[in-house]
Amino acid sequence: MADAPSEDSRGEDRSRFRGDPTIVRSTHGIEAVRQVTCVSNDIAVHALEVDVLPGPAWAQVASESHARLSIVLDAIGGGRIESRLKRDQAPADGPFTMNFAPPGAEVWGYSEGIRRVRDIRLDFDLARVAGGHRRETHDAGASSLSQRASAVSRQVSGRRVREA
Repeated sequence: MADAPSEDSRGEDRSRFRGDPTIVRSTHGIEAVRQVTCVSNDIAVHALEVDVLPGPAWAQVASESHARLSIVLDAIGGGRIESRLKRDQAPADGPFTMNFAPPGAEVWGYSEGIRRVRDIRLDFDLARVAGGHRRETHDAGASSLSQRASAVSRQVSGRRVREA
């Protein structure tokens, strides 16, 4: 199966972040990939449903251009599913069904005995996310994330005291 690109039927402005349109690469044992993609706050959210052929199956699941968080939501079939750093090597600490990969990392989704997988993938443009974080903390008058978190914590604690 070739790389599976997403479709942008809305004709949105090309300068907007849409994430990596190629969801899986270097596949084996993958019959079909269906996806719905939406973007909010410069994070592309890809909801996927993957049909898997009998036997071992794998696909490169990281993005070449963006940081990606992948989470398996459901696996149908009596087998196993896991994330791997090397396609042919199971993780030493047991199977993982969630992974975070920086741009260009090698991360594999592997399954055996699974018929269908539903997962969600979030693509982040690290420069945009970091820039947005800096603007947000600067606008709030906080010089660091920990100061902002402390301020929010004090606000929440104060509300709890007043409500109680």
